[in-house]
Amino acid sequence: MSELANTHRNRQLVVDAICHVYEITEEQLCSRRRLREITSARQMYYKVAREHLGMTYTSIGSSLRNEHRPYDHTTVMHSVALVNGLISVKDADIIHQYEQVMSYIRQRASVVSTIMVKVGADQLHKLLSFLQREEITFTILESVILQQTKNETNGTEQAGDD
Repeated sequence: MSELANTHRNRQLVVDAICHVYEITEEQLCSRRRLREITSARQMYYKVAREHLGMTYTSIGSSLRNEHRPYDHTTVMHSVALVNGLISVKDADIIHQYEQVMSYIRQRASVVSTIMVKVGADQLHKLLSFLQREEITFTILESVILQQTKNETNGTEQAGDD
């Protein structure tokens, strides 16, 4: 899977995936509770956030807690190493859970699609602002600028290609 951009929307997608796979609530994931199923889910969140969102250990610890009681970066580092170790020794449960989380993310991540949009210059600015505000990644592959020209024969305006 390609890297996800570290946006609020993608962090929430990872949280939703973890909660879905581990069958816990977001409140439980963010809590200080140390039940095995909750700590396992939290450790998996740390791994996915580190590897696929490119977050720092400190920002990962802060992302699940308020600023007053974030998880310590060393806790996050230990958890990522633990999950990676279990995957490297082929722990079937951890591998299955990781694959389920990644599958959930892939299914719900924004689908890359190509669309053709015909808009005027004023509408284009609004469209680009909307995409940026919604944190939607986009690439303009081709741009054709149409100019208003006067039709020589009847004096009416028409759009023409440059």
